[in-house]
Amino acid sequence: MAVFVSIFLLLRVIPTFVTVFAAQHLQLPWPTRVVLGASSLVSHRWYIGLSVFVVLVAAVLFVNRHGPSLYWRDRLLLRVPVFGQLFEKRAMAQVSRTLAMLFHAALPALQAIALSADAVGNRYVARALRQVRDALGDGGSLSGALRETGAFSPMMVQMVRVGETTGQLDEMLGKVADFYESELAMFVDRLKQLMEPLLTALLAGVVGIIVLAALLPMFSLYQGMSSATGM
Repeated sequence: MAVFVSIFLLLRVIPTFVTVFAAQHLQLPWPTRVVLGASSLVSHRWYIGLSVFVVLVAAVLFVNRHGPSLYWRDRLLLRVPVFGQLFEKRAMAQVSRTLAMLFHAALPALQAIALSADAVGNRYVARALRQVRDALGDGGSLSGALRETGAFSPMMVQMVRVGETTGQLDEMLGKVADFYESELAMFVDRLKQLMEPLLTALLAGVVGIIVLAALLPMFSLYQGMSSATGM
């Protein structure tokens, strides 16, 4: 909505002020010059914006279809402010739930970890799980291998250590999955509650900047006319 409203203002509203500003030879403030430049770009050089959009879409499609790129994309997503927590909680919940079910079904640890790596949606976490599988094959502990990768939360590592000690690994992993699934649901609910006011503020801010940039020179023109009339 913000994009469409901005394009409408830049194409239909701002150009009507250009002739007025040009005829009065006003010294335009920098916000107005920026908006006028954007209006000119949208009106006369629209192909540049279209080219940038096409390149961005092509880049996204390439990343989503190129295996090595998916690893770096998923690793970057975990570090995105605010939303990175969403992806992290989702990945921890997936890994914990899958491992809990497979260990409860008495599958061998190496096979269970390999299947979990195939099931998790994050490629960065999946590669970390394969490293865990290799470490277990060399005789390490599951909690130690999880900690060494740096891809898993300290809480999950600690609960796995408790499960290894007590012989209730599937139960501990189930509790980890319950915790992260609950955290994920609450986090999504909070995001949904925040999205509406944030998007409204974004729309108001974008439109307000464009309108203010158009009105600032009008105030200068009005003040100049008032001074001339007073003289």
